[in-house]
Amino acid sequence: MFARTYQVHATDQISSRALLTPAFMERFKALAQRLGAPAVLVQDNRLVMALATGNRDFLRPPSFFEPATARTRLSELHDDIAALLRAADAVIGLDQSTRFNP
Repeated sequence: MFARTYQVHATDQISSRALLTPAFMERFKALAQRLGAPAVLVQDNRLVMALATGNRDFLRPPSFFEPATARTRLSELHDDIAALLRAADAVIGLDQSTRFNP
């Protein structure tokens, strides 16, 4: 369950419940499994996510000089980008009244 794993602090319960949709929570958990739990701050109409990548080469393309590992690294890069886009899609899919516009 999301509430047992993550700490959520809010001053506006209505807005926080609008953001924490099942789709957002599932995609957030998938991103956390891939990278470690991100820290998220929502203020006004902005959502900022700080990713804890640890020692991983997150979003780094393979080295041109190490072609033997290029396929594995490209696959990891693809999966990293896909995880980020799924999390972004969850935010974009919010109701028009609660959507966070830059």
